[in-house]
Amino acid sequence: MLTNGFLKEANGRYVLFLDSDLEPVNATWLTAMVEQLSNPNVGVVGGRIISPDNKVESAGLVLFPNGSVQSAFAGCPRDFRGANRQLQAVRNYSAVRPSCLLTRRQLLEPIALPGVTESLGLSRNRDVARDNSECEAVAFC
Repeated sequence: MLTNGFLKEANGRYVLFLDSDLEPVNATWLTAMVEQLSNPNVGVVGGRIISPDNKVESAGLVLFPNGSVQSAFAGCPRDFRGANRQLQAVRNYSAVRPSCLLTRRQLLEPIALPGVTESLGLSRNRDVARDNSECEAVAFC
C-alpha cells in the first residue's frame, strides 16, 4: 500500500518501489533504470523480474483494449531473446509492475497530497505516467 508518509520521508529526485523479496542480478541495475529517466518523456521505468525457477515473471505489462493485462514474456526462460532481441532491449510498455518501479518524485506528488488520501492502492501507481501530460513513455529495462 502506498501512503503519503513515504513521500514525506523520501528526499531524492527519484522514488523506487522494490519488493523485499526481489534481488538484483547485477550491480548496474539501478544505474540502467535511472538512465532511462534522463529522457524527460519517460515517466516510469520497470525492471525485468525473474522467478526463482529462472523464468521471466514480468518484462513490462501489456494492456489490451478489452481491459485485460498480461505480463510480457511471462513464463519464457530467463535467457530467451525474443524476436529481434525484444527481451534484451529497452522498450516502451503500457505499464510496469509496482514490485520494481522507478519514477520521478514530482510525478507522485500530485497523487499523494496530504488531505487527498492517506492510502493509495498499488493499482493507482499504474496511472501515474498515463495521467501526467509530461510523460509520453513507460520504459522497461
